[in-house]
Amino acid sequence: MNSYNPAHLPNDLNVWLQSRYMSTISAVEGGWEYWMQIDFMAWLNTRQKDPYDVRREVPMGPYRADLFLNRGPDGEEPALRVFPPCWVEIKAQGAKYLNEKFKVDVQADIDKMAGAGVPCEQYMLVALSDGNLTRDPMFARGSGYGFVWQDAYTGVVVLLKRTA
Repeated sequence: MNSYNPAHLPNDLNVWLQSRYMSTISAVEGGWEYWMQIDFMAWLNTRQKDPYDVRREVPMGPYRADLFLNRGPDGEEPALRVFPPCWVEIKAQGAKYLNEKFKVDVQADIDKMAGAGVPCEQYMLVALSDGNLTRDPMFARGSGYGFVWQDAYTGVVVLLKRTA
């Protein structure tokens, strides 16, 4: 498996969303976070002959990583790792996911990664159905989140933040 460069995440997510996002997907309650995990991973691996080392729902002690990049065979350190291991948590806000609950759940995922004690880069990927949340101090400019993509039709906004 090929090692994946986490620095490519913002651009790769942008290109993937431009080519694969369907405006109705964000209305699917509880389903589009999983779609993001599975479809992004599959899309990455269609771009080259040898797949990237990217896995979903990887056990991390008492937790599970939504996506984990560059884990190595059976979780062992690969002898010639090119890029560091990388944990990505994803939160996708559906139409009925209230803003305050969403913010609590995003922070819980950030805290989960921080408390797991796994030496790796950590990223929080959020998809906001309510574009007004981009003005909330948690997600606003200067909060550490970077803009990845926005759907012109639904107003869905996708942001990415490196947390460790």
